[in-house]
Amino acid sequence: MHAINDEYLYEIVANFRNQKTPAINFDYQRGRLEISGIRSMPEIATNFYRPVINWLREYAQAPATGSTVLSLKLEYFNTGSGKCLVEMFKILDQLAAEGHPVYLKWFYEEDDEDMLQSADDIEILLKNITLERIPYQDPA
Repeated sequence: MHAINDEYLYEIVANFRNQKTPAINFDYQRGRLEISGIRSMPEIATNFYRPVINWLREYAQAPATGSTVLSLKLEYFNTGSGKCLVEMFKILDQLAAEGHPVYLKWFYEEDDEDMLQSADDIEILLKNITLERIPYQDPA
């Protein structure tokens, strides 16, 4: 089994964390990945997401027992972030193609047509991942 270095990932992502980037929490033992925040619009998306993508590639070599669940809850992501997210989804789609169950929980504000359309667009690319759209209401 590969040694997944969660501390390293945390340190790298924490160094780039600011008002324009989401919180990222990956729990290898449980097979849970969470990306959440108001927006994902780092100036250079690859600088922010590269450690996450590398971690995910390593994870895919020896995934957690059971299933893997990626929860995505963003109100907005820019084009650069979208490309990085697609790269992550493709890694997970390949993992699912190899027989490991993968679920994508796509949270979106109930009246946010753009994020719902983004989920529809992403679903076309995914052949093996189960995508669940989960509407929520803004508590404000």
